Amino acid sequence: MDATIRVAIAADLTAIVELERAAFDPAWSQVALANALADERTVVVVAEADGVVSGYGTAWCIGDEAELTRLAVYERVRRHGVGARLLATLLEACAKLGAARVFLEVRSGNVAALRLYESAGFRQIGLRKRYYANGENAVVLSVDL
Repeated sequence: MDATIRVAIAADLTAIVELERAAFDPAWSQVALANALADERTVVVVAEADGVVSGYGTAWCIGDEAELTRLAVYERVRRHGVGARLLATLLEACAKLGAARVFLEVRSGNVAALRLYESAGFRQIGLRKRYYANGENAVVLSVDL
């Protein structure tokens, strides 16, 4: 899939909300996502092909640290490198904003995401037992930029 990765704009909000609802339970609200788009400390990027948003990611960048908060790609376009390109763009943007280290949490059962993050240099630094509402553990990962 030949997607363009770019910084999200306000006009992308509806598409981001739809993808958020398809990818996450619980999903962030439209207000929370609009606030992320407006916050200068938050990086929001989208993958777009043929005018359609097929993936997005967000990261909070504060001082020399950042937290990757969301990364989602529609199932129909997975395994085409879109997630990896979104991740690389987020990490590059965080570095430009002064982050030296990026953290994230991922469900322990999300093997595909764990592989993606490990391929980008993330390493496990912790485990939050029964972190998610369904009782699943959260794996805490970080990478130095």
